[in-house]
Amino acid sequence: LSEVSKHVVHAQCIIITGAGISVSGGIPDFSSSDGLYSIIKIQYPGIFHSGKDLFDIDLLQIHESIKAFYYFMGLLKWLIVNATPMATHFFLKKLADIKKLKRVYTQNIDNLEELVGLNVDWQLKKVKHCQALVIQLHGTMAILRCSACTKTYSFATQYCDNFKRGEAPNCPKCQKKEDARIKLGK
Repeated sequence: LSEVSKHVVHAQCIIITGAGISVSGGIPDFSSSDGLYSIIKIQYPGIFHSGKDLFDIDLLQIHESIKAFYYFMGLLKWLIVNATPMATHFFLKKLADIKKLKRVYTQNIDNLEELVGLNVDWQLKKVKHCQALVIQLHGTMAILRCSACTKTYSFATQYCDNFKRGEAPNCPKCQKKEDARIKLGK
C-alpha cells in the first residue's frame, strides 16, 4: 500500500471498476453461484439458460421472460437502494478531492460513486467535453425509459414493487395521456 501511495502522489489516476467494489456493500455480482442470475433462475426456473439471456431481445418478447426481467429490475433496484458505498468508493472520492483522479470507468449501474459525491454521467452527450469523473459504461438504475414514448424518468423506489411483481410501472407521461383520453370519453 505504501508503494501505491508513492506512485499516486505523482500521478493522475484513471480507474476501471466492476461489480467487485459493490458486493460487500450489499449488491451481489451477476455471475457467481449466489449472484443475481442465480437468484432469477431460482425464481423463474427454465426461463433463462444464462445470464446473457436476461438481455436477449428475442426472449424479452415472451410474457414469462418479460415478467422475469421486470422481477430482476425490481430486485436489483431494491438492492441498490439498500446498498452502501464501500472503502473503494470513498478512496475514489479521496483521489478526486486531492485532484489525483482523472476518470473512473465503471461497469456498475448502482450509482454508489454518486452517493460519495463524485460527478457521474451515463449519457455521454458530449464525450469530448465530458466533465464527469465517473463514466457508467452500462448506464444506471437511476433512470427508466418508457418503451412506448421513450421518455425518461426517475426510477423511484416506489416502482420496485411493480417490477418485483413482474409488471412495469406506468410511465407518468403516458399515464397523463391515457387519463386525458379517458376524461374525453375515448
